[in-house]
Amino acid sequence: GGVDADGRHYISMAGDTTFPPRFTRWAPFCKRVATPWIASKMPPQNFVAKFRFLALVDTVLMLLLMYAILQALGFSFWNSIAGMLLYAGVFWTLKFSFFSSVYIDHMTQVVWLLIIWIMVKKWWYLLPILVFGAFFQKESVVAIVPLIMLYFLHQKGWKWWPLYLTGFLLLAASIIPYFILKNNIHPLNESSSIFKAFEGNWGMYKERTGYFKILLAAFGSGVGIFPLILISRFRWLLGYLRQHPYWIVMLLIGGVMIFGGLDKARLMIYILPTLTILCIAAFADLQQKMAPFRYWTLVTVTILLNSYLGGWFMWGFESFEQYLNLFVPVYGPSEGDVGISRLLFVGGLYAVASIVLRWNWEGAESKKSSKR
Repeated sequence: GGVDADGRHYISMAGDTTFPPRFTRWAPFCKRVATPWIASKMPPQNFVAKFRFLALVDTVLMLLLMYAILQALGFSFWNSIAGMLLYAGVFWTLKFSFFSSVYIDHMTQVVWLLIIWIMVKKWWYLLPILVFGAFFQKESVVAIVPLIMLYFLHQKGWKWWPLYLTGFLLLAASIIPYFILKNNIHPLNESSSIFKAFEGNWGMYKERTGYFKILLAAFGSGVGIFPLILISRFRWLLGYLRQHPYWIVMLLIGGVMIFGGLDKARLMIYILPTLTILCIAAFADLQQKMAPFRYWTLVTVTILLNSYLGGWFMWGFESFEQYLNLFVPVYGPSEGDVGISRLLFVGGLYAVASIVLRWNWEGAESKKSSKR
């Protein structure tokens, strides 16, 4: 009914008594208090219904924020809509919100996107407040601080005085909540560190045959068709990242955070906004070279293929085993085979569509657009 694994802790923290009391004080879950606290203050008595309502609100906010970020970066209305749909096509953004509602990932994505939007809008004075509150949602959100600092350094320069004030306040906003939670919440177990998480990942790599195959399938689940888009525009991508180096930092931070747990696909939500921005920038560059009909056909095909990878063609799952095989290959019986097969199928279709539609793209019928 929407409650599994981590969800048992969060629904218990919200006040539900289905599970033993120890679930309310089990680290690291017990320190992620924001979403359970909000759920506890909502009127319905059915706790799953509370979380489902929050998931619905979060999905709407996710879409609006992804669109707002792309608009703030200067992309056209329709390219921003395309980026929003690409983002929505990945299973872990929207569909997971309803498949497993009693999680905090949905609101964590909202907070992550909100911080990026505020950053792009350059409302620096709001960021320390957001980061302070975000720590109570999920401690890993503060990993976005280096991106914020590099973004403002690149955009404003080192002589911009708010840079140093922002850095000091962001540091304080990242530390103070840690001690507030440490002094007020006392887990029954010892919370694992990032080093323990990496040790667990290394142990999985050494002990499990075919782990890289599982990891590849997890990437297909976690980031959909985004890598295929960027690989097809690799030379352009290198040039774009030289001009916007802060997105490299975000990709590196997100790459490290992937190893914070064994179910990699779900943890890739941190790099999805950056990948969406890069993919829409790549498409906007293509728009300058392609005839409108070819361009929008390619964009439409890409959105549909990404939605296929994200399971949007399915109204539900035939079994929990099917869900694991498709989206959580580390626990799936097929050990990545199903995910890789689907990824190869989609990759082949995208390659064919891209080659056909981009053939002779600088021909006579290509029209250059003045908008990104």
